[in-house]
Amino acid sequence: MEWLNWSNAAYLLVIIFGAWGTMAATRYRIIFKEMKEAAKKYHEAAKDGKITASEQQAIAKECMDVLLAAVKLVWKF
Repeated sequence: MEWLNWSNAAYLLVIIFGAWGTMAATRYRIIFKEMKEAAKKYHEAAKDGKITASEQQAIAKECMDVLLAAVKLVWKF
């Protein structure tokens, strides 16, 4: 039982969480990409301090793209 110590347990947890993070990143990559595009669109729209109606519609479209990506992930059309 020499091998069972805090260092090895911490190392094992890092490996497990790293593997889980890699699996989640590959599975949800499309959603993350859409979220990044939505955030980029919002930052571009809010750059001047005002968001116009056309910018609101563009942001809403990006949000709908995020939701569509999540639905496609769940139901796999």
